[in-house]
Amino acid sequence: MPRVVTAVAVFIVCATMTHGRQDVTPTSFSVRVFAAGNPLVPLGHARVRYALEGDESVGGQVRTGADGTRLVSDLREGVYTLEVAVPGYAKRTDASVVVVEQATTEVDIVLEPEPTSVRHVRFGALLFGGVVLVATMVRGKARAARMQHE
Repeated sequence: MPRVVTAVAVFIVCATMTHGRQDVTPTSFSVRVFAAGNPLVPLGHARVRYALEGDESVGGQVRTGADGTRLVSDLREGVYTLEVAVPGYAKRTDASVVVVEQATTEVDIVLEPEPTSVRHVRFGALLFGGVVLVATMVRGKARAARMQHE
């Protein structure tokens, strides 16, 4: 009979301790980073810088996982600014991410691809009568030449 009482006592203590841990949610934000498009595609390994507005000494930098998500916890309550960067995408800064005591703020960031810059394009066309037109575009300036094709 004492064995049963001991087992019940241990169970009650463990259940109380577990319940106490579940009630405390850290002050945090969870960020998810996506590439723009339909559907949205998660962007892994994004650099996320965060800073508490009014106190730049509170903040840091993290990287998202391969799935584009990251939980940042143990923060002070307040309004944070997030700067998110991924190579090949336009950097984005979001202000006014409100983090409240003992809660997790969910933040979704969508990044647009950076526009590509073409510096040099050359094409040619064989026109009627054996004339070849060769055009070159270098940094927005067009140059053309005509040659007689034999």
